[in-house]
Amino acid sequence: MVQRLTYRRRLSYNTASNKTRLSRTPGNRIVYLYTKKVGKAPKSACGICPGRLRGIRAVRPQVLMRLSKTKKHVSRAYGGAMCAKCVRDRNVSRPDPQSLPSIDPVDSSVGKICFSFGPFNNRAIRSLFQQDVVSIPYVMPYWNGFIDNICWKKVWMLPHTYLLVNKIKEVSFKIIHKYYPANHYMKKFMENINSNCSFCNDHPETVLYLFWHCMHVRKLWQDISRFIIEHIYEDFTLLWRDVLFGFFTYNRNKLKLFYVINFIILLAKFHIHKCKFTNRKPHFRTLQIEIELYFKTVKCSTNKKAVRIVSICMSLKVLV
Repeated sequence: MVQRLTYRRRLSYNTASNKTRLSRTPGNRIVYLYTKKVGKAPKSACGICPGRLRGIRAVRPQVLMRLSKTKKHVSRAYGGAMCAKCVRDRNVSRPDPQSLPSIDPVDSSVGKICFSFGPFNNRAIRSLFQQDVVSIPYVMPYWNGFIDNICWKKVWMLPHTYLLVNKIKEVSFKIIHKYYPANHYMKKFMENINSNCSFCNDHPETVLYLFWHCMHVRKLWQDISRFIIEHIYEDFTLLWRDVLFGFFTYNRNKLKLFYVINFIILLAKFHIHKCKFTNRKPHFRTLQIEIELYFKTVKCSTNKKAVRIVSICMSLKVLV
């Protein structure tokens, strides 16, 4: 026996007690369907005291899902409000700002640093933000695995002890942080690049090969070592770690000598860097001309760093 579906049309009034909605039958006829009557939302209570809230009612989440669109717009999250009495009591319990003791910012520990007129004010302010920094560069444990007793404080500060442009400082910074754009490193990002050395074109151009093992670079370092032995320091020997980090362990009485030696090494690394990108071979005579031009530029400067390097070189009778 086939069950027969019949649809009966009634007079329907869309009231609170008689909710209806229009629907279509399988035969495409429009009929009224009666929906389940939605219960009233519970009376809202204060989130602090058991008192009732006036005005817009708060509802529970499960009740909020069943409310009509109009009622949802005028509903609150359950328990997320306070009554007027609790709001008034909370404001009264706050202390009067004028009754609090006034503190002069200059007398505080931070104010004594920020409002002082000392010569190292910026360094003290910067230390306020750096005193809680506990992370270290990832390259420090990497290089510590190859070289012992690296004085990292002197390594980081070495390029900043001279009056140099940032391009010269960046060469040492990129080498130490292992992202100098040597051809072997750039091969990771550009597959069609030639990874051989820019000078000899015989071996893959790593940072170690470019700044130390290449025969053209070795010739440059040999000429630099010969110049230092003849004019600055007789017992001088140069290693790769000294090119990488500079000299930071020496006797105090040889401070001026190694101050000039580290200066020459920084300019030599920048000279190699320039020759790589200008398709030229590094040469010691070209480096000498660049150093002479540098001293002609800073000779009349009143900067403390420039005055120091010029005075030391004049006392040693070298480079100027």
